[in-house]
Amino acid sequence: GDVSSMFIVYLLELWQWGHDEDIVRELWPAAKRAAQWHMARAETWQEGGQGLPRHVIDTYDGLELNAYNASAFSGFFHLLAMKAAAALARSPIVNDVPFADN
Repeated sequence: GDVSSMFIVYLLELWQWGHDEDIVRELWPAAKRAAQWHMARAETWQEGGQGLPRHVIDTYDGLELNAYNASAFSGFFHLLAMKAAAALARSPIVNDVPFADN
């Protein structure tokens, strides 16, 4: 869970700091699929969830965070990745506003 989140966030940071538009365009489809995976894993409020992925295995799986419905670590990275994906989607490079509004 956290690796896919970090990928999305780092891609946004790469663009913001380095303005490498070609690599952002090339990697956006992978980042979008990562964001879609996150959204599919997140329980919605209608389902009685918190809007966070449940039982996610992270690089800190030695702590067995996946034993819990949600953890602060996983939840924070999930929310950060969703904001980063929306920012990338709204960027003039990607211009995928329908995805950002999803």
